[in-house]
Amino acid sequence: MNLRFPAIALAFGTCRASDVGCRTLIWAAALFAGTWPQPVLAQAADSSQEAVHTGETAVDAAAATTPTQAPEPPPLPADVPGPTGVLPASGPLSATGTLSTPGTVSAVQAAAPAKPPVAKPWQRWAGSAVVLRSAASAVSLARDAEPTWNPTWVAALGLTARYAATERIWLRGSLAIARELTQSDSTTYADETMLGDASLAAGTTLWRAPTLGLQLGGDLQVGLPTSKASQARSLLASPSLGASLAWSRSRLSASFASRVTRLLHSYTTAGYVKPWLAGCADLASGCDRFSHSGVRNAMWRFSNSLAVGWQPAAWLGFAASAGVGNDLLYDLSTARTADGVAVMASAADPGHRAIMVYGLNATLTVHPALRVGLGAETANSQLAPNSTYQRPFFNRYTDLYIDLQVSPDVLLSSL
Repeated sequence: MNLRFPAIALAFGTCRASDVGCRTLIWAAALFAGTWPQPVLAQAADSSQEAVHTGETAVDAAAATTPTQAPEPPPLPADVPGPTGVLPASGPLSATGTLSTPGTVSAVQAAAPAKPPVAKPWQRWAGSAVVLRSAASAVSLARDAEPTWNPTWVAALGLTARYAATERIWLRGSLAIARELTQSDSTTYADETMLGDASLAAGTTLWRAPTLGLQLGGDLQVGLPTSKASQARSLLASPSLGASLAWSRSRLSASFASRVTRLLHSYTTAGYVKPWLAGCADLASGCDRFSHSGVRNAMWRFSNSLAVGWQPAAWLGFAASAGVGNDLLYDLSTARTADGVAVMASAADPGHRAIMVYGLNATLTVHPALRVGLGAETANSQLAPNSTYQRPFFNRYTDLYIDLQVSPDVLLSSL
């Protein structure tokens, strides 16, 4: 069941109606595809390796996603963030050939060089994840929060495949689906499972300073309009360029990420499944004017985010993030009335939409291949209807969630 049209839907232009199912799918697509980076939790200091992150921006539905680094075979980076949390890598592989049994070492053994570590079969897939999310709007917990009580509960599944092609270059693909378990006000039929936009990305580590715990990375990404909402927007593709700077030291981490996206559409406004005026095909002007909502699409998108993380124990981590997104819309064209009178666009038209996003979460490592995330995510317009600033982190657009994240590479490597 729906809430008011969420700010993230207004800013991203991807929701036809306003409910947590739509917000969850957007969050999943954005987080998995790297639109909104989240904090990476620093690993405990290890004498054999510095905890350094790379430049991949992740975000994913869950909580601790941020720039990731390409795992190095044999040594893996300190951690590789996934769609819903930090996926701990196995760390540097220990060198082979160490004598563990007592006895005299022969001259041949002493002179022979140590054998190079052998990468595990699934090691290059570190950072891949399967995430099951259960989310509900915070206002669902209070009947008196809204004039009418409209609870929403959604289940979402996020799939991310990440592959380290070389020591510094990685490839990633992601997709998310969501289904509202309560009565939906946004789907076209009952119990509909919504497919999100797919994304493909390639990134690299541009610069590292292990002694400072710094790493700079960049990536190229393209979004594909596999969702009904993007198809209604006549989206063809959304190529983007992203960069991130990450720092980690001992149990603390921080990151900043920025992304520029060009959205390519067939039309400058969103369309309907079919014209709202029956018989319009018989008109001289055709059905074009009756096939579009008039809501303008975004042409450019600029997003920036800051994230911090703290890991007090190897099995527990906390993260917080905040970001801002700005959409530049297609220009308004001059319209003409039936009498041929030109109607010019208003000079005061801003042609701009803005959104604020916030995230808080805790991640518990139950098993090296399984993590549980608990958190809250909020996406709202910068200003409330009364022109005051919306309250950060918690407001009427806040969604609460629990994630179960499986790391396939860790699971398969243990078989």
